[in-house]
Amino acid sequence: MPCIDPADKERGSHTYSLDTKDYAFFLKKFFDRWSADFLGGREVSVRYFDNLVRMVMGMTPEMCSLLGSCQCQFVFEADGSVYPCDFYVTDEWKLGNIQQTDLAGLYESKTDKRFISSSLSTASICRDCKWKFLCRGGCRRDRENTPANGLQRNYYCEAFSEFLEYAYPRLVDVARYVRRYHAQQSRALTDNR
Repeated sequence: MPCIDPADKERGSHTYSLDTKDYAFFLKKFFDRWSADFLGGREVSVRYFDNLVRMVMGMTPEMCSLLGSCQCQFVFEADGSVYPCDFYVTDEWKLGNIQQTDLAGLYESKTDKRFISSSLSTASICRDCKWKFLCRGGCRRDRENTPANGLQRNYYCEAFSEFLEYAYPRLVDVARYVRRYHAQQSRALTDNR
């Protein structure tokens, strides 16, 4: 998960802000090592890469930023206050309090429904993007470039596009490796019966 700037500040305006070029460089170099290890039989789980492989295999990602819309993650504060996501622990998105409302009630709240439906909007540039099937707009927090502008193109769009262009052939290779491995395991279980 990339380091993000405070919600009320312009993205990229701090000395610690993550530059999209630096993020693309990091993703590519880290992926080089991960895929070499993985294809060499030394599997290490990296959530983002694992989810991309799942998606290449036609499976649903478990990572919320790759689902295409927000889902309720339930963040509980010490006083019992509940919020839909750790990036949105704000008065505007408070779902209620667990001491007064059960989980089903929190999940069915108007605020939760509004939170999820407001995350469905993506920038027009995303509609024709060749990587939409893997990126899906990314995390909503990264699509709020400024609080006043609402949802826009993901701040890290260029980094993700550059990375996916670079990594996609090897993501397919890893997906094939995983399929072969699972097929071998399935055959082994069947043969042992």
